Formats: sequence, structure tokens, C-alpha cells
Amino acid sequence: MKLEFVGQSARDQSNQKANPSRLINGYREPLVAGGKSQFVLRAVPGMEKIAQIPDVLMRDLNVETSQLAACGGGLYRFAPFTGGVSLVGSIVDSEFTSMAENNGVVALAAGGEYRTVTGGVTLSAPITPGAITNAGSVGYLGGYTLVSELDGRKVQWSALVDPATFNATHFASAEITTDPIIRLIVFKDTVYIFKAAGFERWGLTGGSGPNAFARIDGAQTEPGLKDFGLITQFPNGFAYVSSDGKVMAFVGGQLTPISTPPVEVALSESQPSRMFYYEVRGHGFICVIFDDIPAWCYDTATGEWHERSENNGPWTAKAAVKTGRGWMVGTDGGALALLTPDCLDFDEPMVRRYVSRTLAQPERVSIHKIEAFLPVGLNTQGFGDVTEAKIDLRTSKDGGFTWSNPKPKGVGATGAYQTRLTWRALGQFREATIELSQSSVVDVPLLAEIDLDAS
Repeated sequence: MKLEFVGQSARDQSNQKANPSRLINGYREPLVAGGKSQFVLRAVPGMEKIAQIPDVLMRDLNVETSQLAACGGGLYRFAPFTGGVSLVGSIVDSEFTSMAENNGVVALAAGGEYRTVTGGVTLSAPITPGAITNAGSVGYLGGYTLVSELDGRKVQWSALVDPATFNATHFASAEITTDPIIRLIVFKDTVYIFKAAGFERWGLTGGSGPNAFARIDGAQTEPGLKDFGLITQFPNGFAYVSSDGKVMAFVGGQLTPISTPPVEVALSESQPSRMFYYEVRGHGFICVIFDDIPAWCYDTATGEWHERSENNGPWTAKAAVKTGRGWMVGTDGGALALLTPDCLDFDEPMVRRYVSRTLAQPERVSIHKIEAFLPVGLNTQGFGDVTEAKIDLRTSKDGGFTWSNPKPKGVGATGAYQTRLTWRALGQFREATIELSQSSVVDVPLLAEIDLDAS
């Protein structure tokens, strides 16, 4: 019988046996109707280091005019094409760090301090906006730089096209609720001011000075933001982890939960720290980064979740930006890496694992044969390794808690179409779970359906 081998990641870490299905370092890509499967499994991009910052804990990246990275206690300028890194100046190392550009001048809020960067090389001394003494986050709209108050309710804005100059009367307060602002962001022509209770929308009034901005819509939208780093923007909207433990997406003026129960269990039982967005092969991925488990990534093209690991552990990437060279990430180890089609994470093979749901049966059955299919064969590991690329099969009789030894199969000749990989006489099962994995440097696409012969 033909069986959809795997859908999206659906393993609940508090109830693994319910559904062990996982896509780790891979995602499903729809195929044109009429083929042997509806989906093909593709590898996520690998990471190629292009620069190394001599510090740890990546806080933020900005590349609009000046390629800047806030990492540890330093602000660094980097060159995406040459890999050069230079220290611009020392800053406060804080999770409360954000950057926004205003006509070529970058505004920086870090650990309560507000500063500007001119020409990508000149870091100002700390600036006190006036109404705000502790800068929480920054944004840009209509020639103004906006600064939110850390642990307070005020938002102040700069002089027009001058992020270094402030008037102490040019501010307003987010007063619908008494809780403090966590962060502000600017999306299209609107300022979104997030608290734990919800978010307010502010916009330009057409006035100036103290009347340049005002709240719109008259009320706040719920739910609010869980933490400072748990929000990201993408081309048509933004997404965030809400204070009630869901991933919410704001698109077209509508706020919709996109998280599944397994994602929400991970949010409640593990340690989410950051969110970012990147694109590859026509897919856009909203990623929730955890400190203790692999990242969960949402495919905006298919509405499905997969997991991203690094060396079988958490993904160390903490920020992502699009540069002239492509999408880049910054890691907590201070590395700046280009996302590439090669299945390598810093010269180490990136293992892709595809785990099926449990094939539960009322009585024991014998699995006589499993056949997997590759659209096109590839008989080399890649990057000078001429040994044949392989796919490993493992089986579990208890829903994915314990596994058999891997059974490798070569993927066939390069360019061969409709390659079959066959495993026989796999034993008896009542709760069979199947895992296919590969570690070749070059991506070997795999159809998301298998043939299963059991009795």
C-alpha cells in the first residue's frame, strides 16, 4: 500500500507516543499534480561562515545601509562579500537590543541606552531623549525615529530626519493598560506598541512636534507579546509569540494563531528566546528559536511546521537578514553565516531526519518491504567525497522511543530518474514507526510517500 510517510512535525514533547512524526532539517515542497507523490522532502539551507565576531551572544543585525551586528558588548561592522569585521564601539550587552535606520543614520537601543551610528563607523555617546531615560526599542516611520521606554509606557520621537535630536515634549503614553511596553515595531505605515496585555496601533497624524503621532483604532488588540525577542517581520506581515503561549501571525489586518499543539507545548515547557524570518526556494520560514531544543519553523508557503537542529542540538542562529549576497544568520557563537543550498553547518554534515507517525495495528504485523522513491539519483556525497550518497532507515516498535540499527541504501546513479530504495524483512510490529535520514553534503530530494508491504 502507498503511505504518506510524513507530514509536518507533530511530535508533542510531553506526549511523544501520540504522534512521533517529525521533519528535522527538512520541509515538504508541493509537487505538480499527477506525479508519484504530492510532496517532495527538501533539505533546509546549511550555514557557511563568512565572518567571525570576537564576541558571543548575538543580539541584532542591521544591513540597510551599514552592515551592523550587535554582539555581546560590541557593535561591529561586517562585509558580507569579503568577511571583514571591525569594531565600531562598545555598547551595553543586553537582550533588549534593537536597531532602526533613519536616512542613513542607524538608531540603536541597547540595555536602556540610546545611541546613533553615522556612516556605519561613528558611534555616538549615549543620548537621553528627554521624556525617556531608559530606551527600550527603536523604530522608524516617516522621517522620525521612535523610542519606547524600557519598563515604562512612554514613546518618544526624534526631530524630523534627525535621530540624534529630541524635544522632551514630543512624546505620548500607551495608557490603555498600566503594564509597561515590551517593544515597538514599525510595519508598513503603522507603529505597533506591544505589551503583555495586547498591542496598540499608532500612526502619523499629519501634524508635527508633539502632535506627530497618535493612537489609531481606539483600542488595543489581544493577545500581547510574551518577550522582547519573540517577534519578527516578513514581507506581508509580522508574527510573534503571544503572552498566552501561541504563535500569532498578523497578515492583511487579521491576527491569526498559526501554532499547533506541539509547538505550544514546546513554548510552555522549553525556553524560546528569539524569532526571525528567512526565505529559500520560494518558501518563507518564520522561526522560533529555543535555547534547549531544535527551532520550530513555519513555512508560509504550505502552512506546515518543521524543526531545525544543529549538530543534533538547538539551532544557534539568533538573527537573520537579507544581504546583497543572500540571507545571512548571526549565531550566539559570534559567527555570521550565509544560508546556502549545501547541507553543511560550518563544514559539518547536516543530518536530515524524517520520522513517520505511528502505524498502529490491533495485532502484530510483519513488514515485508518498504520502498522509498527519489525523483533523481545522486551517486556522490559532494564536495570531493565520491563515495555514494546513502539514505538510512531505522524502525521503532514502540512509537519512536527506541530504534533499530540504521540500514543504509545507496541512492543510485546521478541523473537516474525514479530511483527506488528497498528494504526487506523488517520484522514484526504493533506500533511501527519509520525514520529515513541522510547526511550527504548535497541535498537528495525524497518523495514524501513510501510503499509498504505488511501482513
